[in-house]
Amino acid sequence: MLTAALLGYDGGDIVRQGLADHTFVVPSDYIPRIQEVQASIYHVLRLALAALD
Repeated sequence: MLTAALLGYDGGDIVRQGLADHTFVVPSDYIPRIQEVQASIYHVLRLALAALD
């Protein structure tokens, strides 16, 4: 199974240990900004996957 992780700060252990195939890291320590960007990433990924159908 292919895995993707939406992360904040520096990506933490998921990045350091390579626990996901693809990581999308929002390099910020301001939680509302991280959540805004992660929501945008999610929607772009969802539209891209829908276009593959």
